[in-house]
Amino acid sequence: MRNRSTHSRCLIPAFLLPIILASGCSGILGTGKSTLSLVLTMDPFFSSGKEISPGPHAEGVRTIAPSSSWIPVRYTISGQGPGESTFSLESGSLNAQAQLLPGDWHIQVSGFTALGLEVARGSLDCALLPNKRVELDLTLYPLQGSGQVNLHIIFSSPLGEGGRIKGSLAYLGLPGHVGAAQPVLEFDYASSQPDFILENIAAGYHKVSLWAQDAEGTRVGGLVDSILVVNGLSTSGTYTIPIGAPEANFNNALYSIDPLPPPCMTVRHLAPANHPPRPAAFPTYVPQAGETTAQGWHLFGDYEIEARGLAETGVLGEGWYTTPYLTDLETASFATLSFFQSSRLDWRACAGTCGLDLLQGNESGNYEWKASYNYRAAMDLPFHAYGSAGTGTGASYQVRALGVSASGIIAVSGLDQDAALHVFGSTGSASVNTVIGPFPITDHVSWVRLWRDRIKVGGTEKSADRLGVSPDGSWIAAASSFTTWLKLYKLGERGLILGTYEFTSASSGLAELQNIKALGYSTDNSTLYIIANTSKHLIAMDLSGGEPVFKYKLQLSSTPDSIFLDDLKVLADGTIIVTARDSSQIFLVNDDGTAMVVVQTLDRPGVGTALYKPTSIALSRDGTTFFVLNDGARILGFSKGQGSFHGLLFSYPLPSPIDSAKVICGFYDWRMGDSEGLFCAGSGYAGFFTLGLEKTISSFTALPPHQSFSDGIMNAETAASLEGEIIMGGGSAGTVSVFGLK
Repeated sequence: MRNRSTHSRCLIPAFLLPIILASGCSGILGTGKSTLSLVLTMDPFFSSGKEISPGPHAEGVRTIAPSSSWIPVRYTISGQGPGESTFSLESGSLNAQAQLLPGDWHIQVSGFTALGLEVARGSLDCALLPNKRVELDLTLYPLQGSGQVNLHIIFSSPLGEGGRIKGSLAYLGLPGHVGAAQPVLEFDYASSQPDFILENIAAGYHKVSLWAQDAEGTRVGGLVDSILVVNGLSTSGTYTIPIGAPEANFNNALYSIDPLPPPCMTVRHLAPANHPPRPAAFPTYVPQAGETTAQGWHLFGDYEIEARGLAETGVLGEGWYTTPYLTDLETASFATLSFFQSSRLDWRACAGTCGLDLLQGNESGNYEWKASYNYRAAMDLPFHAYGSAGTGTGASYQVRALGVSASGIIAVSGLDQDAALHVFGSTGSASVNTVIGPFPITDHVSWVRLWRDRIKVGGTEKSADRLGVSPDGSWIAAASSFTTWLKLYKLGERGLILGTYEFTSASSGLAELQNIKALGYSTDNSTLYIIANTSKHLIAMDLSGGEPVFKYKLQLSSTPDSIFLDDLKVLADGTIIVTARDSSQIFLVNDDGTAMVVVQTLDRPGVGTALYKPTSIALSRDGTTFFVLNDGARILGFSKGQGSFHGLLFSYPLPSPIDSAKVICGFYDWRMGDSEGLFCAGSGYAGFFTLGLEKTISSFTALPPHQSFSDGIMNAETAASLEGEIIMGGGSAGTVSVFGLK
């Protein structure tokens, strides 16, 4: 190396960067020199810069990415300083150090891929003082330029002759650069030509809109997503456009390059085309300080819809978005709704898509079918992931049990597999932010998948046909009416599992835990009540501490063969109601905090012959009156008289459309005013009873069978209400349906 008096240039190999040479390079070394320490940082553009893997990909999974890695692995650092002094060095790390002459310096850094392609650049100006050390951070940004986009389009089911692939590519931006607006590129191809190339596409993030159009010009499916283009590289991959085939397989997983995490979306479900539900989306990305994001919806991958924030979302927490009311879907059999979010700071973006299978609506009087959920609801991205147990099977299975909390937690067992437990959250209690203020949604028909688990006790998988969710949604109890186990889930914010607890008949104090028929909670969520049919015991467990523990128990009959316990509910004053089917009895039990005692027994000698084989129980809105389904033939209402005892309020025979009903539940919608209702299901019909001020039945409306829920009604095993909505499950078709006021 030679010294030069006026113009010095040093090339320093990467392995010598940690060492400052003791001689040579008069423009760099000497007495009174300054030490410059550089720490290089990469813009998030490079956070996941691996090319897509070769080979086939799962149907419905988007795999769009540049065809080669754009992560810098080698850096050149150069500078110009006082007296025309210069230096240049190479580094394989993000840290560099050099001794330079005091004065003003301009530093420039370039980043290169393993193939030698320059992909990043950054620079800074600094003033160095004699005998001082300066530490500086320098951020590298991607290069401006252009690349190529190669897309391969396939469809979840055949589109047919004459179909078209249409769409547009809109430029969002490139981090580190303020560029001129780019024109929106529109394209239109025959569906028989699934491969197309877009040349000279500006480097940066783009929003791609794709939709499929049949020969008649009707949009039958679409999606919206983001594409990353890198200068000098080709971005390529495959999109599967979901269209309205009943068995279309769609996965809303994002391609691996997207720097923003995907949003949590409403799950796929069936809905009436004339009254489609509002979807919900939760952007999981938290903006940095000073950063804002833009978000919106797209119907069929094309029509832009405003994203409106949700307030008072309850158990799901804040930060959700929905759409205005959806219309003009009555001619469609399937619709896609895509939520798109992008950063206004650096244009990084993400998207998620939910599907709606649309059927002809079904309504009668003031009531209608609102939505149905099946195994497809377990295929979307969950809010909480719990390993392989959280992945849906993609196959249908019977609904074995259902539990609902007033806070909006819905638990379903079965649905896509035996021993599976699915937990959803509803946005129905939220309000939409509008220009005139929050407006209640009221419809509990947009569910978000919180998590899925495989129920295990002692390491062995268990099938639950009984579920109970506490009113505040903090506990889920799962059990079987045929065996001797109980599993409890303790939940936190947004349904997060905080702990699980297992019990069997071998657990301390629980020898009578056999053949559990019903689960219920005290109104303050502090006690779980359990009916054990084999031993005829009512068991109480304390939930007020850190872990659930056995509290006490009460034997309801000393002759176990004489009664068959069926259902359990808790009144507002804490009275526990238990039905005994075969002996035609109803037990009213008081729990004073130290023990339980039967305070009243309703039987045929006291009530009359109308009381016959009581089964399912429903409560009035205020929790003071209860209603009992008798042998699927009539409804009995009971209320407390002037004394402390309950008496018969009314006896109402079930109308023929819903005779042989198995389930009953109460419901209330604010639009009902001073009235409230009862719901029964049987013989393929859904039955709605209106209760007047005296809590007696004043009218009845029957909803006829429908392709989305007829099997569920005919085989309904469970029903519950969530504010004004009725949620019913059952049947080998594996469907959970929602009903309510129009």
